[in-house]
Amino acid sequence: MSEDPTPSGLTYKLAGVDRDAAALFKEMIRERVAKTWPDMAKEIGGFAGGGKIPAGSIRVVGSTDGTGTKSILSALVGDYRIGQDVVAMAAVDTYVSGNTPTYLLDTLEVAHLIPEVHIQVIDSIIDACVLSGCSVIGGETAELPDMFRHPWMMNLNASVIGFRSLDPAHSNVPIVAGQPVYGWLSEGLTRGCTFGILGAYAETS
Repeated sequence: MSEDPTPSGLTYKLAGVDRDAAALFKEMIRERVAKTWPDMAKEIGGFAGGGKIPAGSIRVVGSTDGTGTKSILSALVGDYRIGQDVVAMAAVDTYVSGNTPTYLLDTLEVAHLIPEVHIQVIDSIIDACVLSGCSVIGGETAELPDMFRHPWMMNLNASVIGFRSLDPAHSNVPIVAGQPVYGWLSEGLTRGCTFGILGAYAETS
């Protein structure tokens, strides 16, 4: 992608933003979405993405969440497959409020965009969406060199759009006294905001 400098000689690349890498990354995402959800490929790359409203829906809801400190740890160890974390956070919040996750938009912020590396994030988001039953309809990838302390850093957030129907099976039921509550064992420091707390503990120990 050719870029004409300003009268002062400035370009996006000199400012730390690689538009060629951004164009390549967008095409890589579009190809993956087209392979997974052929009818959604046209939603990628425009000003907004969308999809059909499921039949019988009576309400639309939205839930946004992020990976937080896990984004930094993921980059440090070179494992960028953290999409399942951000999808789970937003999709589960949608489920437990009595709605069905249907569409997802992600926001990936990086200090320095490397398409062949950061596409692993998108691949893991797509895999997690398939598991949770929602489709990727768009998102934002921002190269923000001045926002991060180190060039390898990144941040990942996602928003899930869900719908509520009149089907009783999809409705949340208020908890009442005497009702059984089911749970499962924690897998360790892999859920919620525990990494930030662990870091603070390490600094004070």
